[in-house]
Amino acid sequence: VALVWVSAHTGSNLWAQIPRPIKILFLAPDPSDAARLRLGKELHEVQDRLDDKDKFELKDRWAVRPKDVLRAIVDTSPQIVHFSGHGIETGELCLEDEQGKTHPVQPEALAALFKLVAQHVKCVVINTCYSEVQAKAIAEHIPFVIGMKRAIPDKAAIEFATGFYTALETDQSIENIERAFELGRVAIQLGGIPEEHLNPILIFGDPRRRFRSEVEQVISRLQKANATTTNIFRKALQEKGKRMGLSVEETENITDEVFNLAKKVQQKLQQYEQAFIEAIRVELPIDQGTREALRFYQSELGLDDKDVSSIENEIISNPRWQSAETFFDRGLAQGDMKEYQKAISYYTKAIELNPRYSGAYLERGLVY
Repeated sequence: VALVWVSAHTGSNLWAQIPRPIKILFLAPDPSDAARLRLGKELHEVQDRLDDKDKFELKDRWAVRPKDVLRAIVDTSPQIVHFSGHGIETGELCLEDEQGKTHPVQPEALAALFKLVAQHVKCVVINTCYSEVQAKAIAEHIPFVIGMKRAIPDKAAIEFATGFYTALETDQSIENIERAFELGRVAIQLGGIPEEHLNPILIFGDPRRRFRSEVEQVISRLQKANATTTNIFRKALQEKGKRMGLSVEETENITDEVFNLAKKVQQKLQQYEQAFIEAIRVELPIDQGTREALRFYQSELGLDDKDVSSIENEIISNPRWQSAETFFDRGLAQGDMKEYQKAISYYTKAIELNPRYSGAYLERGLVY
């Protein structure tokens, strides 16, 4: 849920959206005993379409073995996983073994992996030959999966990737994934490759998972947690759930669950915010011991580094925490704790900011 509380120093209960880029993981196994493919060309075309760093974060991994796939997905937490390379007619995806040769992976194995990472992976693109079987297995756990019904020529695979990522935007709604998929097929047609536009197939996962993904997208757009906007978004979600074949009860239950989760995240962010304010009231910059304590608290709250960084940057950037008066207060706090060297440095900083600050001269003299 890409929301962060930013009202520490303003006094207003305001939620602001963090501009979170879509993370895309490009996996390119190319076994030495298989036909050479232009995987570098495909990656180049994808990079060319995703050059907006504020919207997209593209990571690529080459010569991937099974353990590399697992590690890459866990390390990067992508929303989209893109496989490029080889597939076998019997339905296996070709990765590499320790010697760089073909290592077939059964559909059930990849499906089991994506079941464990379904919380953040929203779309899987298997841009390889004969990947329909893989796609259907993964769709048991992921909202949107794209595969190929049969063998696909190298040029067609590149054209599809080019069209798909041209259409992709930061809104990962159902309508947008479908539009990106269709534009990928159109790109194949425009490339003059007969009949290959019918090869790619888009498989929708469990409608409840897809609807949950939609609700999460709505939550990420909310800028003020007031009743009016919440009710309007809820009505829109009910209509979307209806189009997906879900009952009113199902849509309401999923919506309530995600909204309640967002409220819990809000509370945790506010808790961390207060802890950070307590820390910088006493010291700035924060020393190593306090920083370790904040990291431990962050871990216990289950907050990620980007949320925490946004909170800290918003607070520290406020002039209030850089004023002569604030450094004077820090000097008093450190003096009470008998941290005399720190107290002197804070009083000195207060005097630098306000050379006529008589109280800071007096307290610094007393500490000396």
